[in-house]
Amino acid sequence: GSNPYRINRFIVGDPATPSSEADIISFNLPGQMGAAEIDADAATIKVTVPTGTNVSAVTPEFSLSAGASASPGFGDVINLTVPVQYEVTAQDGTAKTWSVEVTFKDSDEKEITSFTLSSSQIGNSVIHRGNGLIKVNMPHGSDLSAVMPSQITISPSATIAPAVNTARDFSTDVQYEVTAQDGTKKTWIIQVTLVDPALAAVDFSTPVGFAAIDGDGFTG
Repeated sequence: GSNPYRINRFIVGDPATPSSEADIISFNLPGQMGAAEIDADAATIKVTVPTGTNVSAVTPEFSLSAGASASPGFGDVINLTVPVQYEVTAQDGTAKTWSVEVTFKDSDEKEITSFTLSSSQIGNSVIHRGNGLIKVNMPHGSDLSAVMPSQITISPSATIAPAVNTARDFSTDVQYEVTAQDGTKKTWIIQVTLVDPALAAVDFSTPVGFAAIDGDGFTG
């Protein structure tokens, strides 16, 4: 009988013809600020990192045109204190020389990225970056009058006041001011709630993971 199935074959271009594309599609450095500026016509890449970043021995992550190769290659350690040239070779042998340059800029990051009040804390802190609010649960009966936080992590190159090793009275809302490298400031508020773990709706004996609260909260 007749075959009810028909296969349509679509061929774009000639698969036997090697590609002449020799582009760097993406380029990333650790701690990079924003996306790299890639100009395929000029074969240049500009990457911005925070002031003071050590770029003398870095391992960039990058992607190339399909089938292309590069030198330096993937995983190679390079010195970007001066512009570095990448030689990208296409499938058909076409070579293209790219120049990668790093510029430095003071960072405007001023986040508290993680916060732990004490080892007896119940669950993870919930961090709302949008409004600079951190919520912490502690067991009923905890003395909050003079507590030095166990751990506070802030944005790289930022500073925090008062200092992390300062004991604070967490029985009321406590404020921290984080100053970015570029001098801009952000006020953070720590709110501690005393709860009874036995009556809590959530099992706080294990980390609850990341959670969206008011659209911008996460645990940390």
